[in-house]
Amino acid sequence: MNFAQNKFSPFITSQKYPLLITLVFFLVVCYVGFSYHNYWIVDQDGIHLLNGGEQIINGDGENVHFTTTPPTAAIFYATLNLVFNDGFTLMKLISIISGSVTVLTVFFIIKNIFNFKIALIGQLLFAFNPWFSFFSMQAEIDVLAVFLASASLYFATKKNLKPRDMIIMGSLLGASFMIRYQSIIIIITMIIFLLIRSKKIQINLSYIGLAVSLFLIVASPLFIYNYTTFGNISDTSANFAMQFGSKYQTPEWSDQLYRLTMEGKGTLDGIFLDFDLFQKNYFYNLFYNTPNKLFNFIDTTNTSLVPAIPFIGLVPVLGGLVYLLKIEVNKVNIVLLLGSIAITAFFVLLFGDISIHFFAIIVIPILSLGIVNIKKIQKNLLPLLILPVVFPIFMSISILRYSEQYFMIWISIVTLSAIFFVDIIPKIYYKIKPKSEFQRNSKIFIIIAVFIVLVFLANIGYEYVLIRATSSGTSYVSISDELSMLFQNERLEQTGIEVKHVGDILSKQPGIKNSYVMGNQYYYAHYFPANFIKGEFDEGPENDTVDNYITRKNWNDVEIYHSNTQSMPQMRQGLIDPRVDYLIFELYPTGGHSQHDYLKILSDPNNPDIPSNFEFIYSSNKSKNIVVYKIHYEN
Repeated sequence: MNFAQNKFSPFITSQKYPLLITLVFFLVVCYVGFSYHNYWIVDQDGIHLLNGGEQIINGDGENVHFTTTPPTAAIFYATLNLVFNDGFTLMKLISIISGSVTVLTVFFIIKNIFNFKIALIGQLLFAFNPWFSFFSMQAEIDVLAVFLASASLYFATKKNLKPRDMIIMGSLLGASFMIRYQSIIIIITMIIFLLIRSKKIQINLSYIGLAVSLFLIVASPLFIYNYTTFGNISDTSANFAMQFGSKYQTPEWSDQLYRLTMEGKGTLDGIFLDFDLFQKNYFYNLFYNTPNKLFNFIDTTNTSLVPAIPFIGLVPVLGGLVYLLKIEVNKVNIVLLLGSIAITAFFVLLFGDISIHFFAIIVIPILSLGIVNIKKIQKNLLPLLILPVVFPIFMSISILRYSEQYFMIWISIVTLSAIFFVDIIPKIYYKIKPKSEFQRNSKIFIIIAVFIVLVFLANIGYEYVLIRATSSGTSYVSISDELSMLFQNERLEQTGIEVKHVGDILSKQPGIKNSYVMGNQYYYAHYFPANFIKGEFDEGPENDTVDNYITRKNWNDVEIYHSNTQSMPQMRQGLIDPRVDYLIFELYPTGGHSQHDYLKILSDPNNPDIPSNFEFIYSSNKSKNIVVYKIHYEN
C-alpha cells in the first residue's frame, strides 16, 4: 500500500462516519423541522389521516374513505395519538426518526453489495437529497413506509440468503404496505429476483413462498378491515390518481373515473374505461413524467441528484449502470445496441412524440443490454437494478406528481451514482493523467471530494429555498436576491402563524363546537373545534350565487362526494347535509388553482355584492389573502 492510500484510508474507511452522517442528518432535520416548520401547512394530508383515523376508532369507519392511502396508516397514527395527544409533533418525530434510520440503513444495503467507500458515498448522496430531508421533517407517513421498505432491501441484498431473511423481508414489506401501497412494487421486484437468482428452482420458489406468505400475514389486518367494513379486500384503486392530474384527459373521462372511485370499482375498470386515453397517459408517465421527476428535464420539483440543474443527475446514474453491466464490445452487443436503438426510434417516430417519448430511445437499449448480460451481474445487486425497472412499469398506470412518491427507488439512484464517483471518475482521470501512483491517488481523492462538496452545496441551496418557500410563502427570484435575504439575517414569518390566528378567532366564536366551517384548505380544521366542510371554490356552475355555493345546491354528485371525503368528519355515505355557519375564503394567486369568478368578490369584505347575511369577522393583510365570514340565517 502506497503513501497516498495510507494517508487517506483512515478517513474513507472509518466505521464511525456512517453513524456520524446519520447523527448530523438527525440533528439538522430536528433543528430545521422544529424551528421553521411549527404549523400544519404543507403536510395537511397528515391532518386528514389523523382525523380519519380517529373517526374509525370512534366506530364510524364506513364514512371514511382515503383515495390513495390504506386506512391502517390512519388507524396506527390515531391510536398512538390517544397516548401523546399531539398528532403534529408525534407524526413529525416519527418522520424524523424514520428518515434518520433510513439514511443509516442505506449505508448497510450498499455495503452488502460493494465496499465501504461506495456505501459511504451512497449514504451521503441519499442524505443530501433535499426532498428526502424535507419530508423527514413533515407530519406525514411517507418516510416511515420508505424506512420499512429500505430495511427489507437490506435482507434481500445479503450475499447468502437464508429463510429467516425472507421471513423478515416479507414482514417488513407487509408493514410498509399497510402505510403506503407502493411497497407492493418491492414484493414484485423480490419475486422476479428470487426466480432468477439461482438455478435451484425449488429453493427459489420456497423463498418466494416464505416472503409472500409473511407479507400477506402481516398485511392481513388491512384486508380484514376493508372486507368487514366495505365488503372487499381493497377499498383503494388507481382510479382517483388517474383522474387527478393526468396529462391527457377529457371532462367526461375524469368524471367517470371519479365515479368509479365513489363506487369502489377496481383499477382495471378505470384502465378500460377509455383504453386509448389510458395508453396515451401511460406512455407519457413511463417515458417522460417519471424520468423527469428523477432527472429534471424541465421540472425543478424533482428528486434528482442535483434537483436545481436539469439532466445533470442522469450522467452518474447512466455511467454507473453501464459500468456495472460490464458490457463487452463484441458483435452481439453492438448489433443488439444499434438494433434496439433503431427499433425504438422507429416506434417513437411512428406512434409517439419525440419530444415526450425520447427517453425510451435511451433506456430501452440499455435495458436490452442488461437483460442479455445479466449473468455477469453479482446476484445481490439485482434487487437494486430490477426495482427501478419494475417501479415505472407498474406505477405509470397513474401519474406520480410529487417527489416523495419516488423515494422507494432512490436507493438505486444513489448506488449507481456512488459507483460513478468512486470507480468511474478515477478511471477517466487515470486515462487523462497517467502519472505516478502517489500523484494519482492524491489528486483523485481531491477531485471526488470536490464533486461531492459541489453536490452538497447545490442541494443545500435548493433546500434553503424549498424550506423558505413552504414555510413563509415567499418564492424564489434569483441567486442574488436569495443571497441578499440570507445576509439580511431576517427571520421570515411562517405562513402557518396566520392560519393558526384564524383558528384562534373562530375558536372564540359562540357555539363553535356545533358549527360547520367551510374552507378550501384542510389545515384550518386543526386549529378550531368545529366541523369542517371542504370547498375548492370551483364546484358547481361557473355563474351561480354565493348562497347556492355554500349550500352546495348546484354541485354535482362527484363534487359533493369529494367534499364529503375531504371534510371533518368525513361523510362518505352522505348522511349529513350541513349548513355552513362560517366561511373561510382564501384567494389563490394568479396562476394557482382555479376559482369561480363570482366567488372572488368574497376577497373584498367591502364589496356591495356580498350577501347581506354575511358578517365580516377577519381579513388578512399578510402573505395569505384570507377573509372570514359568519353566516346568519333567519331560522
